[in-house]
Amino acid sequence: MLEENLKIKDTGDYTVLGCCALVGNIQMAKCIIGKCRSLLSIGNRSEDLIPVVVALTYNSNGIEIARYLYSETPIEHLTGINGAMFITRAIYSKALDMALDLLQHYPKLAIARDCHGQSPEEVLAGISFAYRSESRFIFWQQWIYDSEYHSLF
Repeated sequence: MLEENLKIKDTGDYTVLGCCALVGNIQMAKCIIGKCRSLLSIGNRSEDLIPVVVALTYNSNGIEIARYLYSETPIEHLTGINGAMFITRAIYSKALDMALDLLQHYPKLAIARDCHGQSPEEVLAGISFAYRSESRFIFWQQWIYDSEYHSLF
């Protein structure tokens, strides 16, 4: 298949790689990227979100494909709105390692606003799983809570 054919968008304005991100098809994404790496930087028309951001934003089980696409996407494509959106969605998805990695490359993204007007610092401040609770638990509840807390870090 020709590269030009792979760049054709569907009625939802997604390329074939964007569709893979939506449904989480990693094997197909690998094949497509092997033929046309430039698809990693082509966004949809409405929000101009690139496939790695689409995977975290619109696929509730998109962590695996997002990790793969993140490893393949040139880091310079994750600036501005795509970078802010990627970080906020990574935080919501509990993929804090990816969010931190991108923030280490572009620290100013910590205060950048995404498509929904949220900044990563606001999202992080508003989620409960990122902080230890001061609630008193009985032994077995505390044991479960501690194991979940330590697995995040």
